[in-house]
Amino acid sequence: MSVTEFVRTSHDLGVGDIELLNVFWKETDGDIRNVTHIVRDLGLSISAYDVGNDFGGTDRSEFQKALDEVRRGVDVAGRLDTNIVRVFGAEPKKGVSDAEALNLMLEGLSAGADYAGEHGIKLALENHGELYGTASQLVSILDKVGSPHLGLNFDVGNFVPAGDDANSAIDKVFKHVLHVHMKDFRRAKQGDEETFTGRDSMKYTLVGPGEGKTDVPEFMRKLASLGYGGVVSLENESAGDELDNTRKYLKVLRDMMP
Repeated sequence: MSVTEFVRTSHDLGVGDIELLNVFWKETDGDIRNVTHIVRDLGLSISAYDVGNDFGGTDRSEFQKALDEVRRGVDVAGRLDTNIVRVFGAEPKKGVSDAEALNLMLEGLSAGADYAGEHGIKLALENHGELYGTASQLVSILDKVGSPHLGLNFDVGNFVPAGDDANSAIDKVFKHVLHVHMKDFRRAKQGDEETFTGRDSMKYTLVGPGEGKTDVPEFMRKLASLGYGGVVSLENESAGDELDNTRKYLKVLRDMMP
């Protein structure tokens, strides 16, 4: 579906906050104006604007392309009336050591956060992959960047293949959390459509809340007790019909609210 169809469908599902991703449209002036008007007319809010940058490129042109994507995301977010841009860090590449990729990540996040701060926006780094998938890695990265304009998009499920657990991770990083993604992983079974290899070399597959390794009701209670006032954004990447899954997981998640 188009972005405008997604906005209208979200409204029909009783969702008050939506999250938009740059890969699903052209980011033209007309598109941005149209979506902004529809969102306002329907009484919705855009909780975050997401980009898919990767600062671990093998040359400076790839690094610059990633930084430009983050800066463009900041510009679009401002026009969409949201102050959060979800970003990624750096994934290991052939010919690039982990140390080099980490340094590129720190450089890119620092430059991106500076630009975001100039425009009243905050970057929300999502825990993802080998170099920034655990709570301890995230804390180290945030400390090294040291910017008030960089926080976290806390992805509940992504901690599973990284060998961490959302319920222990949230205690370590809560003060940095700007936005929350809700999905989960379970150990893969024969016949699963898509699998991912975790740090423990086991295969995992994406599922919805209540279907994976994470104790989601306990996580929701923790969020409430810690005083979280932001959005919990359902991220449906499970196998099967996407709209049917979304309806199901919205009900499950609402029932888990403390």
